[in-house]
Amino acid sequence: MAFNKSVTLSSQYHQLTPPSNAVDGITKCPDYTFLAATNYNENRWISIQLGGKYNITMVAIHARTDLNGMWMCMKW
Repeated sequence: MAFNKSVTLSSQYHQLTPPSNAVDGITKCPDYTFLAATNYNENRWISIQLGGKYNITMVAIHARTDLNGMWMCMKW
């Protein structure tokens, strides 16, 4: 439903971690450039424009790992 939709993050950690990475459909990645990452601050958020009204009963969030198996920022 959110695949390739318009996304806004509360902040962007790095130019190589754009909001669009959150809805690209990729759930595994070789490095951080596949993440949608915010800065390390309180009250982080993501907004995805779905283009209509939906009765959403579940949201799947995939946390990605780097090559060393360390958890990276949450991929929304």
